[in-house]
Amino acid sequence: MEMTAVPAHAQDPSLLPDLPSPASAAVFWTRGPEALCGELQCGLDGLGSADAARRLERFGLNGDAAAHAAGALRAVLRRLLEPLCQSCSASG
Repeated sequence: MEMTAVPAHAQDPSLLPDLPSPASAAVFWTRGPEALCGELQCGLDGLGSADAARRLERFGLNGDAAAHAAGALRAVLRRLLEPLCQSCSASG
């Protein structure tokens, strides 16, 4: 069994960063690079090694959720329940 470090914010939720409101996050592309870097607390050249190490310690690895294996029957049923498949079945 592989042991992974638990990010600091998982132990103490108060360590989570203040996130922008959904309204401001929805229009991030309308702001300039300097404004975005200020909000993300980084520079236009990215993070330095020390900042990256601090964020790694604080937030943990940046990655996708682990994929789970689904059986063949479950995969087929999931496809059959998709809206496009449903509409094709209903029309034909």
